[in-house]
Amino acid sequence: MPVFRPITKSSNRLKYTKETITNNFDQCFAQILKARRVECGLSQAKLAESALMGVHHISLLERGLKEPSLEDAFQLAKALELDIGDFVTDVVSLQKKNGNRPSA
Repeated sequence: MPVFRPITKSSNRLKYTKETITNNFDQCFAQILKARRVECGLSQAKLAESALMGVHHISLLERGLKEPSLEDAFQLAKALELDIGDFVTDVVSLQKKNGNRPSA
């Protein structure tokens, strides 16, 4: 998980940079993507083939090293036979569980 660095502290509310929140989304997306891929019994290579992506791209997404695009999310949800709404809801729920607000 990334280290979150507050940029200001006023009373009890911390404000985070956009980069930190984006990184959190990337990490949550990565965790959900890998969990769903494993649940489906797919290798990264099989998922990449089904989603019309490269294996390296899948690897970067699963490690949270690449920011997923909306197109990535749609292609991956389709390849994993998931509803895109459920897939994104899982990511946002994990963000909330981790105590961070979802990115807009």
